[in-house]
Amino acid sequence: MDIETIFGKSQINRYLNKPMIPIKFINSVERVIEYSFIVQKSVTHLDLSLGEFSGFKRKIQKRNNTFASNLNSRIAAEKNAVLTEEACRKRSAPDRKLLYDFHLDVSKELELSLRSVSNQDIRPCYSSSVLINKIVFETHKYEIFFNRMLSEVLRKTNQKVKFIQQISKMAKCMKFILKNKYIRDEGLNVLYFQGADSTVVVDFLTSMKFIDGHFFSLFMDVFEFVLYKTNQARYNLWTLPQCEMINASIYYRLFMRTEALLQYRDGPRFCNKLYDNFKRSIIRAGLLKRGPECPVENGLITKERHFLILQIFDVFCRDPFGGLKALQMLWRSIPHLFITMDELTSVFTTQQNSRFIEQICNFIEEITGEEVTEERRCQPRKLKHKCRIVIRRALSNNFQLSTGIGELNLPPSLAAFLRLEH
Repeated sequence: MDIETIFGKSQINRYLNKPMIPIKFINSVERVIEYSFIVQKSVTHLDLSLGEFSGFKRKIQKRNNTFASNLNSRIAAEKNAVLTEEACRKRSAPDRKLLYDFHLDVSKELELSLRSVSNQDIRPCYSSSVLINKIVFETHKYEIFFNRMLSEVLRKTNQKVKFIQQISKMAKCMKFILKNKYIRDEGLNVLYFQGADSTVVVDFLTSMKFIDGHFFSLFMDVFEFVLYKTNQARYNLWTLPQCEMINASIYYRLFMRTEALLQYRDGPRFCNKLYDNFKRSIIRAGLLKRGPECPVENGLITKERHFLILQIFDVFCRDPFGGLKALQMLWRSIPHLFITMDELTSVFTTQQNSRFIEQICNFIEEITGEEVTEERRCQPRKLKHKCRIVIRRALSNNFQLSTGIGELNLPPSLAAFLRLEH
């Protein structure tokens, strides 16, 4: 019988208009596998003399009450039941008869109506030997129980990487596997602990279709492992540009992720969505000028400059100590000019006192290493910094940033400069 039909705990309904024919239930895949002797497209007897029966007997002894409902309850529950080959065959006879009769129809191609899994709940099956004409297929049950089996195998198998490779192949055509929370949560952890190669990692990432936010929830070691393997395979991990994920990691206060991302990408870019998020969260506190007074609206500064100030201010208010290093590395990776006092005063409302502005200025100076000047015109960045930006961008575009700096054979201080360490 087609295994996909069996997996769904399919219920075999009565003949239409023939109420005297009894209903037959195939309760689960486990029951069919343990008690039947039918293999797909073949008729193979269960060899009870070679060990299959001994395993079956141990299960009966351990879980007598459980199997009482699956087997003939009267016989299975008997205190002195003798578990012989013949007894086993008799108990499984109804299932075996149904499956045997069904496979006799293979040559007539009558099993084709069961073979393709679709959303059709009731499928016709016309056979002269099998006493059914309607099979109810419950798709969601098939998906639930199949996913449970996959999760259980992944927990217990000693060949976890090989099994994840098989899952990756299945997930490409069996989309419901993407809903398997255990595999999605544990798959990358398993690949990390097993030291899987980049091909296996990329296949798993591609087949499971992770959203960007999922990677931020990984343990830090696993996150760095995924970055390394995908960079090694020249695989674009993110649906959004990776440079936008650098800014996103700061917005969500995942500062260690920011540092890791900057080892593989040259620097962040402006992101409209995050810009709007910053504005909404800070404007609610009544700290920013808005409407006609907004410096972007009246042309005093650009969106990009406004975003950089809001980003610094957000970290300053929520986690200045944790986010300082991440912002330092970020400002070493971007070509933007340093922030001036005029820009700061144009952003914040007049309600902010001089002490508040002074604290913001001190925080900016810790980030950039430069004083916040009173001049209206921004001071250009140093030529050495501009060279760093160009070199990092070239290496990043070729997926060589994480390893390429070391291969340039530069003096240690210059290599550290390119790695944004100072």
